[in-house]
Amino acid sequence: MDSPNRFVCRSGLRQSLMRGMLLAGLGLAAGVLAPSASLAEPQGSPVDARAAVSASDTKRVFVSGVSDTFDAVRAAIAKAKNETGRDYRVIVVGNGSGGKGGGKEPGAATQILDGVIDRWRQESAGNKTLDGKVAGFDPARDVTIVLDVKDRQLAMRAPWSLEVSSGLNPETIEQELIRKVFVPRAKDEQYDEGLADLVSATEAWV
Repeated sequence: MDSPNRFVCRSGLRQSLMRGMLLAGLGLAAGVLAPSASLAEPQGSPVDARAAVSASDTKRVFVSGVSDTFDAVRAAIAKAKNETGRDYRVIVVGNGSGGKGGGKEPGAATQILDGVIDRWRQESAGNKTLDGKVAGFDPARDVTIVLDVKDRQLAMRAPWSLEVSSGLNPETIEQELIRKVFVPRAKDEQYDEGLADLVSATEAWV
């Protein structure tokens, strides 16, 4: 039986899931991932609250339901953007499922990630700068991470371009980035440091 502080990684695992998807659950036993879902949840639910996050928002870290102590990951994202031009979006929620938490609602982080990504794609479609680049969120280039603290889950999506150019497939994300970089921090509830290290390690890999 998993201890309450154990962070157990689970990858995108099934071909039916989109490439680059990674899910890690803290204290979750092995099982089947919940299917992808949109943000169409009851008004006021934790998942529906993510609808306020816009693809064109200049913020790169969105925090809801927990104290905003995520300056380290903001600095790591700014550094990556300055050095490579790659953008990261990180969404941190206190309780993504609205349930009791503790890993009892598998797939909550994935549902949030899927819903946000789908909406951002629609918002960004046709929204380009004068030189033809995507304005705001670019699904072909940007990396998106969702951390659900109470449900002890992390979902990460790297674009297909990084999988092709750098071998950053779901298995590599799980084994080399999530397990080795984020999990040790998460066990001590150092989520800000863990996310910052995850961004930095991703940049080092690519």
